[in-house]
Amino acid sequence: MKNKDSLISFGFKNAFARGKMAKLSNVTKDILKRYHSHKSIDKVLLDSVALTIVLANDFKIESDFKYQIETEDGLIKTLVCDANQKGDIRVYLSLDKDKLSKYSQEEDLPFAEIFGEKSNCTLFADYNLKKIYRDILPMSYSSIEENAMQWFDASQQIQNKIRILSNSETWETSILFLQIIPNIYAKEEELEKINDDFATLISHSNTLTEQEAYYEDYDKIIHSLYHEFVPVIYSSTNLQYKCKCSQDKMTTVLSVIPEQEQKEIRAENNGTIEIVCDFCGAIYKM
Repeated sequence: MKNKDSLISFGFKNAFARGKMAKLSNVTKDILKRYHSHKSIDKVLLDSVALTIVLANDFKIESDFKYQIETEDGLIKTLVCDANQKGDIRVYLSLDKDKLSKYSQEEDLPFAEIFGEKSNCTLFADYNLKKIYRDILPMSYSSIEENAMQWFDASQQIQNKIRILSNSETWETSILFLQIIPNIYAKEEELEKINDDFATLISHSNTLTEQEAYYEDYDKIIHSLYHEFVPVIYSSTNLQYKCKCSQDKMTTVLSVIPEQEQKEIRAENNGTIEIVCDFCGAIYKM
């Protein structure tokens, strides 16, 4: 994969639109080494990681951005993707392993089966441990991509295009994101052209293949797809799988446990308390 584990932001000289594109290879392989379970769930995980990277990078305020799915009756019980504008991402996944054991690896699992009938998806943004943003995504569509596009339409009320190309065999993913730039001063005929141009951008985006997304340079992809609108790449961000856990943070976690309960735990464990990070599995002895 060329330009792997990176994200670019770009715009157009001849269109009121902007975009982002990301490619993940080593990052997603590190994640799936820990969380690989079934090809259909692997794809959901890959799609979720790609989407979270773009949403976190696009958030206007420096923060820790979380994409969290919880279900009552799905194969996935909890999925959390946590990323920031620096390009760091970490993941937590909890499965109903008893339910999942009934399916073969070759079987394609329906989206509704993975998430069940009762599920919700929440977006959080935290700054210095304080929530500064929260929103709910629908979970009634057939893919992570569709759910996100419906959310943009309903919540942001801005035309957008999201294209996620994930490969559950190679554990790689790529995402292409486009968004129209509103022009409140445009006249009716100008608005019509802005919308027509964006429809053309969407049409071109639909032609992107997995082969191109993974193995072509960003510059070649963007100019090949959108050359008539004169695309300009503004910035690039390196991506990495990185947990934010630390001894200090685990000390904060420990402080929530009542002192008497801490004494009881220490008495049963030779005077120590072990805290395991849900995201990376690191063990902290306190």
